[in-house]
Amino acid sequence: MTLTHEDHGPVVRIRHPEDLLALIPHQLGYRPRDACVLVVPGGDSGVLLLTMARPPADVPPEGVSREVSKALEHLPGAADVIVVVYREAIPESTASELVALTQQWEEIAGAVGVELLTVLLVTPRFWWNPVQPHVARPITLVEDSPVNAQLVALGSALEPPAPGEDPRWQKALREKAGELAGPGRVATAHAATSGQEARCATTGGDPCPGVDAAPRGARFGDRPRSSGTPGSGAASSPSPTSLAAWDRTLRRVQRRRQDWVAAVLETPAADLRDMLDGLRDEAARTCLFYAWLCGDRVRAEAAWLALRPAIARVRGGAGGSEPDAEAVDEALRCVVAVAGEWEGPPHWESIEVAHRILQVLDGIAHARVGGGGCAPAGGVLTAETADTVVAALAQLEFFRGRAHTAARLLVRCTADAESAVQRPGGAVAEVRGRLQRLGTPWWCTDPRTGWPGRSWWVRQTAG
Repeated sequence: MTLTHEDHGPVVRIRHPEDLLALIPHQLGYRPRDACVLVVPGGDSGVLLLTMARPPADVPPEGVSREVSKALEHLPGAADVIVVVYREAIPESTASELVALTQQWEEIAGAVGVELLTVLLVTPRFWWNPVQPHVARPITLVEDSPVNAQLVALGSALEPPAPGEDPRWQKALREKAGELAGPGRVATAHAATSGQEARCATTGGDPCPGVDAAPRGARFGDRPRSSGTPGSGAASSPSPTSLAAWDRTLRRVQRRRQDWVAAVLETPAADLRDMLDGLRDEAARTCLFYAWLCGDRVRAEAAWLALRPAIARVRGGAGGSEPDAEAVDEALRCVVAVAGEWEGPPHWESIEVAHRILQVLDGIAHARVGGGGCAPAGGVLTAETADTVVAALAQLEFFRGRAHTAARLLVRCTADAESAVQRPGGAVAEVRGRLQRLGTPWWCTDPRTGWPGRSWWVRQTAG
């Protein structure tokens, strides 16, 4: 099989099964887990990859064939299919499993009207071919494939496992989840001879790590202490706590690209609570997305001054005093930009750093504490918080132009929390709505403003 990704682009030749298995993660951008990948050759010019959940053994083939047929509608001439089944666990009998899978997919392929060429079974450490079903081939054959080397040389890079899926970070994630699982303590202000200074109740009166030099503003949901002048800088208007905490963490992770997971885990628990609180509030969350998109915290703070009272009034609450015209204009720009209709270009540095921070927060929110279940509900680690973090990750995938990846992330959100997150202002429903209204943001249609790719951030020099 010979593949060309552009009219005059590089040629990738698939000669062996391990070549095909090497190609799949590069084409998808991630390593599939507990899924089926259908490889549909398109003659000598390309290949179509379809990913789907593994159908149960007893499911009627007609149900799956309808889904596959719909996906192949726009690929005239499709005649063959290769099915690659990814499993996390090795089955008791790989030979029996391959026989069952082959029989199942022959029925599905027959109903679709294509020919099944073969079925491959892949686990994290080994893979099997029906030609020799008892022979476990090491996954290193795939990693050492010439196709893998060629794609890496051409600049392709797979996303590494998220911290929550990486065994190296499990203990640290559990420990951080334990810190956040309990109720947070409120920092109190103590008068000092040199002025007012914020101090932590948890440190016996010592200054809180990471506290802004300027006085911190009201938490989201509280009424601002002053109206300020939007756009004139944080010093002239109250700075929302979560925006300040996110800004501190963004800057620290940006400086520590090589150990960004550790940089996030070293964030003080008070800052992490503020960051999670911001994600759970509709106005704060929208302004955070805007801050990452435009790379300007001051503009996001200005938008918040008008967006917060506007949302409060829509929800039937008191909106407070009227914001000035400049704040209203910035709030309108914020809403349009986050919806994907902004002309851009996005500030990819901020988006990529925020994405990595959210990956660590996702690992913390879903960490297992003390060998039991997920982190206990309490403090900020609730089911709603976990789903909100996933929704924020999906929003950033939307910014990247990866609507399918965003939709796949949202499927992770827990059924038990569905009623909570579907309420007005719920993050999951909010992001789903954006995906339905506009699958691809405007800036993604132009290579000059679109996402520069997975490996771009790590290649940049520290700021």
